[in-house]
Amino acid sequence: MNDKQKILIVDDVSENIHFLMNILKDDYAIIAATNGEKALKLASTEPLPDLILLDIMMPDMDGYEVCTELKKNSTTAGIPVIFVTALSEVSDESKGLQLGAVDYLTKPVIPELVHARIHNQLELKMHRDHLQELVEQRTFQLKRSREATIEAMGIVAENRDPDTGDIFNGQKNMYVSWSKQWRKKKSTRMFYPSRKSNLSITQHRCMI
Repeated sequence: MNDKQKILIVDDVSENIHFLMNILKDDYAIIAATNGEKALKLASTEPLPDLILLDIMMPDMDGYEVCTELKKNSTTAGIPVIFVTALSEVSDESKGLQLGAVDYLTKPVIPELVHARIHNQLELKMHRDHLQELVEQRTFQLKRSREATIEAMGIVAENRDPDTGDIFNGQKNMYVSWSKQWRKKKSTRMFYPSRKSNLSITQHRCMI
């Protein structure tokens, strides 16, 4: 099983693709596209690339357009994009960053710099993905707790004596027993989404 992180290289010049492939092939799984249309298709195909190296100066659809389309698509919006280009003006770099790129490499690229920039962005992405999983997990827990509270309130309302407002004894015992079961729920274990290590995070359910 190939557990290498996946990088998509997009450049209309084959020699540039091969150059980057030779730099990265030992550490990453590489796929490539020579035009924007193919790049968008590969970027949205599972398993999604972990990062995209994107040339700017391409015919038909340039890198700016490709980046814009990637960020508009919810499936690909979270993939980090690093522009790799011969353009070196500050305005060119600023435009790319405004469109959602995370970094900028100027040709001819320096192998050590390519590795460092890619490593940093993949680390940042891993932490962002982890935080997103924490948010989703916590949201799910709060939803379940809210549903349980509503259900318990419904049971109480349905089984009150219309004259005294007291809960019928049999139903009251059932409600107390049901509530205790919820309080005894164990904490949920979550794992850090890294390929190399798992970080166990313990979060406690809300008490009702």
